[in-house]
Amino acid sequence: MTKPIYIISRQGHIDHFFRVIPIIFVIYCAQCFLFKVLFPSDISIQIWIFTLGAMLLTMMGIFLNYDLHHKVEVFENQLSVKYPLLFINKVINIHEIEDIIVAQPGAPFSNLLLKLNNGKKMTFYFVDEAENVAKLIIGKQINYSQAA
Repeated sequence: MTKPIYIISRQGHIDHFFRVIPIIFVIYCAQCFLFKVLFPSDISIQIWIFTLGAMLLTMMGIFLNYDLHHKVEVFENQLSVKYPLLFINKVINIHEIEDIIVAQPGAPFSNLLLKLNNGKKMTFYFVDEAENVAKLIIGKQINYSQAA
């Protein structure tokens, strides 16, 4: 396969993620303190606090794993989608894309929904400059249809 024209980045989401982690941690600590004050001798509260903390860490780990390991590369006539955690390794031909929807136009990062002509949908989460990526893919579609 040739060199990709563009590789979708999620650096904006990673930066935002690390900016909000301290806020999430402070809120979690405040909740733990509140539980301890309201229910000082209840053992089930300690288990609840531990469970909430473990779930919070798991969620943050999954987000970070997705940001770092979900790779989408744009080529002249296709997109390559790889996510080793879920054993995803797909190639989407440019002519298979029917529509592209940017969830939050103008945002520094947004979700990108691809509607394929076989009825399937594929969402790429936390895409930096999602509008520009959509324009790039649409431009490749135009080039492909003109060449055909």
